Amino acid sequence: MPKPATKAQNGTTGSAEELAQALKATGNTHFSAKRFEQALRIYSEVIDKYGDKAASETVRTVVCNRAACYLELAQYQRCVIDCQHVISTAPEPSTSTSAKLTCKAYFRLARAYKGLGDFAKALEALEGYRKDGEGSAEDEKKLREEIVTEQRMKERKANGDDRGELRYKRQHPYSQAPPPLASSSKPSPPLASPLKPSGPKTIPIDYMVLVEDDKYNFTEEVPESLCVPHPPVEDSKNVLMQFVYKHHHELMRKGKGRWRCVECGMPATQLRHSPLSYLHVQPPRVVDLAQPLCVSGGPCDLAAKKFIEDEMREVHGLEGLKL
Repeated sequence: MPKPATKAQNGTTGSAEELAQALKATGNTHFSAKRFEQALRIYSEVIDKYGDKAASETVRTVVCNRAACYLELAQYQRCVIDCQHVISTAPEPSTSTSAKLTCKAYFRLARAYKGLGDFAKALEALEGYRKDGEGSAEDEKKLREEIVTEQRMKERKANGDDRGELRYKRQHPYSQAPPPLASSSKPSPPLASPLKPSGPKTIPIDYMVLVEDDKYNFTEEVPESLCVPHPPVEDSKNVLMQFVYKHHHELMRKGKGRWRCVECGMPATQLRHSPLSYLHVQPPRVVDLAQPLCVSGGPCDLAAKKFIEDEMREVHGLEGLKL
């Protein structure tokens, strides 16, 4: 960790300070474009080369920015170290600018401890954020609710609380296999895979998933009986659920560290899927409008669910698919 610059160095902000500021600006550009690894390298270069030459507040800012990169890349322990440095090197007396920087460090520290599962320290850091007086009360409330919710879920699972386990399964629907496809006329063997349905004739379709600006296409097969204007509702829902379940974890891996919650802008840890069936048109397809969310079952999830249900009701005259 770099040492704070001396007063003499702070008073001599020649080429070292200018070069540090130029590199910091480049790092900020990468960060804004969500190129977190590139931003991380730039910020580290500033710290290594100019940590003892540039102005102390410049260095504190860069360290705090690097902590944000570590947070986005889920390198929580390194984020903790950088945040603690920013907090411990706050000048006395503090200026408005330095106080705001310290406030950011407390907030990122709380998020990092939350990522590590140390909820007590996360709440302690959030208390520092509140006492600093430069932060947003709304942001503090949202993060506190997320920390408390995850803490309670962890405690209930550790204690074997059946109600907590049931709530966890409801909030994480894609952690379980979907129910088998049921025939509307007579019992039939479970559908082992959307790619190889048993019994009825199948046709290939395009399963498209849209997440923010990303688009993913998969080729699947569905029973021909579902590619009509008014297919059996339950059979259609079960097929869509199987598509969602099959590709959910792969999508989460592809979007890790890039997607932000559609409601609050926090890093996304879950997707809410809303597959729309267009199997009755040519070419037949399914379009899944997946929304990144910070916490499943939280306020953002409920708001996103209501929005999608309203959209589906307006477009299809349906109550939203309960996936």
